Amino acid sequence: MNPCVFVIFSLLLLHAKTITSNQLGGGDENGVIMRKYSDKERRALLDFKSHLQDPNETLSTWRAEEENCCKWRGVTCNNQIDHVTGLDVDGLGLEGEISNSLLNLNSLNHLDLFGNSFHGTIPTFIGSMTRLRYLNLGWNQLNGAIPRSIGSLTELSELYLSGNSLYGIIPPEFGNLTNLVDLWLGIGSRVENLQWLSHLSHLELLEMNGISLSKQNYWVDVILSLRKLSFLSLDGCELSHVMYPYSSSFLNSSSSIEYLSLGNNNLNSSMYGWLFPFTSNKLRILDICGNMLLRNEISRIFHICIVIHIVNNWSYTVVFYLYPFLV
Repeated sequence: MNPCVFVIFSLLLLHAKTITSNQLGGGDENGVIMRKYSDKERRALLDFKSHLQDPNETLSTWRAEEENCCKWRGVTCNNQIDHVTGLDVDGLGLEGEISNSLLNLNSLNHLDLFGNSFHGTIPTFIGSMTRLRYLNLGWNQLNGAIPRSIGSLTELSELYLSGNSLYGIIPPEFGNLTNLVDLWLGIGSRVENLQWLSHLSHLELLEMNGISLSKQNYWVDVILSLRKLSFLSLDGCELSHVMYPYSSSFLNSSSSIEYLSLGNNNLNSSMYGWLFPFTSNKLRILDICGNMLLRNEISRIFHICIVIHIVNNWSYTVVFYLYPFLV
C-alpha cells in the first residue's frame, strides 16, 4: 500500500473511531483516560528532572504548567497513542542520578543519556524497561558493576556503556541480548568467560577497549563466530598475555571485519599466527598502534603507531613516530 494512502486511511479510521465514541457518549471519558496517562508520564519526567542539576537550563521547557510533555526538549512521543517513546538528553551538561521515575514511561524504547555527568551506579531497575531498543549511558560518571538485570533487555539493538568508571565482571546474562547490533562496553570491567559473546549473532560493531581479555583462551574463535561483525576495537585488552588465543579449527575460518583495532596490547610478531583469518578481502583498516612490532633503536626512542589501510586489495602503511612526551 502507498505510504500516503496508509497514513490518510489511518487518520480517517481514527476520526471515525472518535465520532463513534462521541455518538455512544464515551468521548469525554476516553479523553479523561488519555489525559490521565499523559499526566502520569509528564509527572515522571518532572520527577526525573527534579533529581538533576541543570546549570545550563537546557531543560527549561520542562515546566509543570505545560500539559503537553511531548513538546519538551529531548522528548519524543508516538502521535497515534500519545505516549512518550523516546528520551534524548545527549550532551546537555546534566548532573545527578538516574531516577526510577523512568519506570513510569511504559512505552519508552529509546533512552540516550550520553555525555552528561550522571553518577552513582547503573540502577538495577533499568532491566525492567523491557521495551528499550536503544540504551546509551556512555561518557558519564557512572561507577560500580554492570547490573545483571541488563540481560533482561532482550529488545535492545544498541547498547553503549563506554566512558564510565565501571568495574567487575561483565554479566554472562549479556548473552540474552541476541538482537544487539552495536555494543560498546569500554574501560574498566573484566571478562570471566567470553562465551556469552558467541550468542550475539547479529552483532556488527563491538568495542571492548580497556577490558582485560588476558585469561580468555580461544577468544579469536569467539570473534570469528560473529559472522556479521564489521567493526572490532580491542585496544588495551592485554591480548599479549593470552596463552592460547585460538584453537586449531580457527584456520578454516574467515572474517567479515572491515575495521580492526588492536592498539596498546604489547603485541609482537607472534601475533601474525592468529591475525591472518582477520585479514580477509573485506578488511580496510588495521590499527596496531602502541605495540612492539618494530624492535629496533627507533622504536625504543619513539612511540610507533602503525595504521594499515587497504584499498582495492592494495595496502599501504602509515607509520607515525611520536616523541614520548606526546604520548
